[in-house]
Amino acid sequence: MEQFGNELGTTKAVVNNWEKGRNLPNKANLLLIANIAKVKVETLLSEEEPSLIQLMIEGFEATCYELSDEIKAKLLASDPNVARDKIMDLYACRLAGRA
Repeated sequence: MEQFGNELGTTKAVVNNWEKGRNLPNKANLLLIANIAKVKVETLLSEEEPSLIQLMIEGFEATCYELSDEIKAKLLASDPNVARDKIMDLYACRLAGRA
């Protein structure tokens, strides 16, 4: 979370608030996140959690590396908040050069 926040020029606490639904990223950060995930901003703001998780997986694979079918299935079957956190952790590791 911290690395992802740093990449967007914000803090870990701000990213945590986004993830918990306390507030939303500003327009500039929404555009950056949408660009990273290779989705439209409207999709990020969608209420449909499972499809959002699928899009996050696809965005990660498009920008980083392909995940195994087993990992994708686990992410899709888990609680959407947990899945979102795990995908964000994968991005953070990738941005830090550890994945």
